[in-house]
Amino acid sequence: IAVGNGGESSTPQVPPGPQSMSSNCQNVAVDTECAVIPSCDAGLIKVVGTDRCVVDGSYQVVIPPRCTCNSEQLQIAGITLDKTDCTSVSIDQECGVKALCQSPFLTVNQESIYKCNADGTWTSSFPPYCICDKSQLTLNVENSEHIHLNCDNVPWGGTCSFDLECNSGYTPSSSRTAVTCSSSGWDFTFPTCNPDPCQLPTIPNQSASTPG
Repeated sequence: IAVGNGGESSTPQVPPGPQSMSSNCQNVAVDTECAVIPSCDAGLIKVVGTDRCVVDGSYQVVIPPRCTCNSEQLQIAGITLDKTDCTSVSIDQECGVKALCQSPFLTVNQESIYKCNADGTWTSSFPPYCICDKSQLTLNVENSEHIHLNCDNVPWGGTCSFDLECNSGYTPSSSRTAVTCSSSGWDFTFPTCNPDPCQLPTIPNQSASTPG
């Protein structure tokens, strides 16, 4: 406890935040700093603050104590994240996260905003994701007339459709019309265009008419 003017003591000054604090600010000399430790809920990280005893016996906040979310808990299965902006985020604050996608995936160049909640969890209305590279879909199907892919921006685990039209006299070998963006890239095998079976020839009527 520091002694101020008139012999009155002063307590460390802390900004709004954690409900309870502890400190080593007992019997601190003027111009000396002391640590203020916040009390954080489980799942949150304590960031120790610093107060300084000033000449009038009060305390000046140098570094405010606070509770932050753990950026290590920001995870998406199968995706590496750039969480640099979220290493020391206080409750109710937001930060940006990007997906670092590797081949055969492409990165969606959009930063997702995550919020640090009071219970230590993270929430986002639009998490980052990786998409399969559409250019890696082989479109060369022999004896086909037209292949149309509806496969733009397909995320990992998603599916997309295609339309296959074979040349006249050929029929698709399968009725499959969808491909999947799997953990290893595109999971697909396009149907082939197989020749239609020959039709049995038409045999003309050989019966002779009876003369009248």
